[in-house]
Amino acid sequence: MKRLLATLAILTAAGGCGSSGSGERAERRFTCPPGIDRGQTLTLFHETHTHGNLAGGLDRPRDVTFARYVGLRNALRSCLQDPEASLFLGNGDDLGPELRGVRTDGRHTIDAFNAARIDADTFGFGELNAFEEAPATAESLDRLRELVTASDFTWVSANVREGNRLGEVFAADQGAQMWIVRDVDGVRVGITGLLAAHPAPGFPAVPPGLEHEMRVLDPANAMRDVVPRMRAAGAQLVVVLSHMSQAGMLRVARSVKQIDVILGTHLGDATARARKVGGALVAVAGPDEMQALGQLDLTVAGGRIVHHAFTRHAVEPSAPVDRNVERALAKYA
Repeated sequence: MKRLLATLAILTAAGGCGSSGSGERAERRFTCPPGIDRGQTLTLFHETHTHGNLAGGLDRPRDVTFARYVGLRNALRSCLQDPEASLFLGNGDDLGPELRGVRTDGRHTIDAFNAARIDADTFGFGELNAFEEAPATAESLDRLRELVTASDFTWVSANVREGNRLGEVFAADQGAQMWIVRDVDGVRVGITGLLAAHPAPGFPAVPPGLEHEMRVLDPANAMRDVVPRMRAAGAQLVVVLSHMSQAGMLRVARSVKQIDVILGTHLGDATARARKVGGALVAVAGPDEMQALGQLDLTVAGGRIVHHAFTRHAVEPSAPVDRNVERALAKYA
């Protein structure tokens, strides 16, 4: 390593000082955290779980906007020895019906995530029903298909399937995939997602009568089917974007072999460090509403993780701003 860890860096993409429209403080100079340039093979920045609340507001934790959230990701990424050896991953519950009172039917999230150049997201309960904050309907699932089409990033899920074609992921015709494989600094990373079959005991993810539109399979059973196929497609690491409860996430980690990483949660606490459960590293940053940005640094040798470091970064109201995200959301003001 030939760089000084204490070097102050102002993220070029973040632009100058200013407000993103929510009364936030001016940007401060960003200092790379000590030890961030450790020469890891790859870095996973995670997770989202924003509920579509991307513009901040006093009812949001720390009054942080998504533009600041992404700006922090940009700044941390610039500190890496190889910024290209990183991915930005969501974990669902990112679509909401409006942005600060302006009706968008979820399109503002797609525009902002496209601007942020997120690599992949997965379906949460919000994607099924948050358009009206009510159970999913045939109309809300049709709108979800339209938003998948409009996404520059990939929606992935191992267990959210087409109702009449269980061998296909939901919205396959619109671009969703059961998994993707990305080459990150020579490591082939397979990425999929999981949604809990029930948001709460006794309540199915898909209401009765919509089974012809969507099915949510048991997460563990779905992963037993999908993981070998991901490996056969060349995935050296298997990463799961989780929108399951903590109990469901731990069940999958313990019962399904060859999962390397599980990121995020539907319901559960943040983790101070990445936990090894079964054979998987489990890390939760948020757990929601942009409370924190997760950074999981992985050193890989021979297709296996030989070292890891997890950091949970709180997002301050003075964090750098991603101007592309800010512009994408400004048209909804």
